[in-house]
Amino acid sequence: MAWKVTTAPVTEPWTLSEVKNYLKVDTSADDTMITTLITGARHVAESYLNMALITQTITEKLDRLSNPIIYLSISPVIAVSNFQYADSQNTTQTYNSSNYIVDNFSKPCRLSLAFGKTWPTLYGNINDVTITYTAGFSSEASGVPMQIRQAMLMMIADTYDNREDYVRKMPTASQYLLDQYRVQLF
Repeated sequence: MAWKVTTAPVTEPWTLSEVKNYLKVDTSADDTMITTLITGARHVAESYLNMALITQTITEKLDRLSNPIIYLSISPVIAVSNFQYADSQNTTQTYNSSNYIVDNFSKPCRLSLAFGKTWPTLYGNINDVTITYTAGFSSEASGVPMQIRQAMLMMIADTYDNREDYVRKMPTASQYLLDQYRVQLF
């Protein structure tokens, strides 16, 4: 499986002014850097958690449909908008949503065949299947769990205060807070 963000979030879990207040920064000299740190902390948290924090569109590619269940890589899934595949003639087809069930209660989200349905026959190339879905807690920062937002603040403060490279990946307290939400992939 391979995936990428095809529509990025339009907001971040923290605003520049909220982070500056947390960091006790009164000037605008570091605004660009702090904005970059906010985005960077979101990316680190999302990668660690296997989640999207703010609503975004994910496009995921699969080589084959050999299992009765497909696990999507990024949680929480709001909705699956498109399921396309290359048929036996290498023509792109859309797989009707009535043929599969989306279980977005589970993490990771899974797609399973509806009763009496079978996966379509694929052409046989890599990336024959494309699933497009919307993932994230909310389009607003307030929808992101506070523990995740707090972990981000600690990552931002740590990076802001320690601008040199060092061995540790993220603050231990951040990792502890994020571990409560981490989605384990198969």
